[in-house]
Amino acid sequence: MPANKQNHLLRFVVTFFFFYLIITMGLKALFPEKFSNEVKAPEEIRMTLESKKITMGRDFSVTIINTTNTGITLPNLCPEPPVVIERKVGDKLYQIDLTEPVTSCVPVTNIDPDNKMKIDLSPWKYSAFTEPGAYKISLEIPKVGNEKFVGNLTNKVIEIETKVKTPGAFVSLFRTFISKPLLNGMILIASLIPNHSLGWSIIILTIIIKSLLFFPSQHALESQKKLQSIQPKLDEIKKKFAGNQQKITEETMAIWKREKINPLQSCLPTLLQLPILIGLFFIVRDSGSLDLARHLLYPPFLSLDWTFDTNFLGVLDLNMIPFQSVESWIPPRPMTGLLKGLFLPVVIAASQFTQMKMSFAKKAAKSGGSKPQKKTLEDHLNMQNMMMYMLPTMLIFISGSLPAAVSVYWGASTAFAIGQQYYVNRGK
Repeated sequence: MPANKQNHLLRFVVTFFFFYLIITMGLKALFPEKFSNEVKAPEEIRMTLESKKITMGRDFSVTIINTTNTGITLPNLCPEPPVVIERKVGDKLYQIDLTEPVTSCVPVTNIDPDNKMKIDLSPWKYSAFTEPGAYKISLEIPKVGNEKFVGNLTNKVIEIETKVKTPGAFVSLFRTFISKPLLNGMILIASLIPNHSLGWSIIILTIIIKSLLFFPSQHALESQKKLQSIQPKLDEIKKKFAGNQQKITEETMAIWKREKINPLQSCLPTLLQLPILIGLFFIVRDSGSLDLARHLLYPPFLSLDWTFDTNFLGVLDLNMIPFQSVESWIPPRPMTGLLKGLFLPVVIAASQFTQMKMSFAKKAAKSGGSKPQKKTLEDHLNMQNMMMYMLPTMLIFISGSLPAAVSVYWGASTAFAIGQQYYVNRGK
């Protein structure tokens, strides 16, 4: 194999593993409980936290891990949580007096052998974690009949400590200028829609946001198009001055100046949009329960007499996570369950592929009737082609691991981007 083809193949392999590493790290950061590599200790019951520090207002949960061969039966303590929450002040502990949970209390009564159970403490976060400081969370393990405690436990109480902190400057600013306006805007839209549909609220809010960002994003797309138009000239410079990087840089800068192109123009508008788009993403993801987002609501919306309708178009549950467990990959009988779970991620991936293919499209050069040249290995393995195929494929797994409401936002945003890209490609 020629050296240049070997280099392109090596570049493809390195790029593939780079994307794989980035996506894997991102999934581990978003879903640590699904990608943890904990080594199980035999005959042990323990409690773990997703983070040793939590920010006030954030959802909070603990996980009970039972690596023994005996199941645990916990008493139903609803409306209180199954754990005891205490605040540490100096060397003393003060048990928190909890109010009614803001959402329905789901009892955690059984933890099977060699299994784990997540206990969501978010319904009590507005009464349990109202002040910054250190907290201790403990769980009493009941005896099995008159026998000793489960496994090799020497104590009947397992406990863990955490720290609650006030939002930092960045989080406070993000909530004030991004999260709160977006969430309350979506509530306002839903209040005007029959049945307060969450799906239509997401779509309308997405269109409004994308419309407000139309001109900066349009500027970025046009700059990208200009960069593509001069790419053949840049390729000629690289060939002509191969090995002389200084000369390549000088000639490239000269072309940019002559064509009045600033490469930063294609990325700066996108960077300005990112905080809004990220905020919209998280708002959509966490909008299933407004009771858990009280710290983001404006006063007029603190006492709503309605909730979002999460059944979109009568067929899609916006709280559904298609690939929530391994079992969801096993084809059911009939196959309708599998097809329903795969439909939305596949549509998202297909729309993203369409948008990227349009954005990478180049005007065909007039060839005077000559036959198109056969694509080389470099054409197949270049960065654009890899992104165009790899990213949509990864999106199937990413969107399938998130609530369907996020996919609705993603689909609406991509559909808008396709229309905008079509407008740019027409040469307007």
